[in-house]
Amino acid sequence: MKNVKGIDTNDMRAMVEAFPSLLCLTKPDPSIMTVASQTFSSGLEGVCIAGMGGSAITGQMTKALLAQKAEIPIITWRNYEIPRCVTKKWAVICVSYSGNTEETLSAFETAKKVGGTLFVVTTGGAILGQSRDLPVALLPKGIQPRAALPAIFSIVLPIVEALVGVGSTDFSKLSVILNGLVKRWGKEIMSPRNLAECTRSLVPLFIGSGHLASVAYRAKCQINENAKAVAFNAELPEANHNEIEASHMYQESGIVPIFLRSTHESKRMSARFAATDAVYRQNDCAPIHVRLSGLSELEEVLAITHYLDMLSVDAADIRGVDSVRVDRIAELKRRLAEGS
Repeated sequence: MKNVKGIDTNDMRAMVEAFPSLLCLTKPDPSIMTVASQTFSSGLEGVCIAGMGGSAITGQMTKALLAQKAEIPIITWRNYEIPRCVTKKWAVICVSYSGNTEETLSAFETAKKVGGTLFVVTTGGAILGQSRDLPVALLPKGIQPRAALPAIFSIVLPIVEALVGVGSTDFSKLSVILNGLVKRWGKEIMSPRNLAECTRSLVPLFIGSGHLASVAYRAKCQINENAKAVAFNAELPEANHNEIEASHMYQESGIVPIFLRSTHESKRMSARFAATDAVYRQNDCAPIHVRLSGLSELEEVLAITHYLDMLSVDAADIRGVDSVRVDRIAELKRRLAEGS
């Protein structure tokens, strides 16, 4: 089945290959951007991005990229309702690809009662039916929700940029850059296939810092969902204060740390990565470093996410599992529906 610009939406590999093009598949309507800009000018006190799964990760990435630029807090919310600190002087962005995510619907209903500026990002579903007279950004239908991250991100980031009063991103340019970076796989960094092969019997522990911490979490989720395999994520410097004490068991437990490195690391953070690497190696555990040079922070987030998304698909192929099917998630939803 090919129903989104020629992308086979029953093939996870095809959807991951289309990552760069999905970045410019859609964009917020000018009327939504006007509302966001007016909300910024009205004395906005904070932004809350509510969602689950891939929808939530776009908020996490947005927060990481804008936290040092925004003068108001940006928070993400993965739960029912919304935090008590969110008042009518806040903006809430409810993101649900299907439009039927029960936690996000709960957050949406609570946000409406609070009375702040409310945005909706979705393909349809129940949330769309309840969004009359609200700013709604419609996403392209037919993509697996976890593969739709670039399309969702291309909506969420511009809205938040306008809400906090920073410059807007050119996603058409970003798409071209990401397409070109694929040629560096297997040259500057190990190809996703080779990385999947050399970690096939191991448990990846993705470790990032700053703007790449959200990418580490995304990678963990993609291995879980696409490859149906165990994976973990951690963040520096926090992992140096607790998890490192368990590193003597990594080799025995088959855990391989994968460091997501940035050319924008401070000297102190680079020293932390080097010291952490040394401690791990002292315990017979050799970390793998992933880095693409010469990119902006935004480009790093998207390029390394794309690379690790492909890693998860290659890992699924090696394991002989269907990366599209999510039978256990479907079973959980069925049980919840029966119990409601």
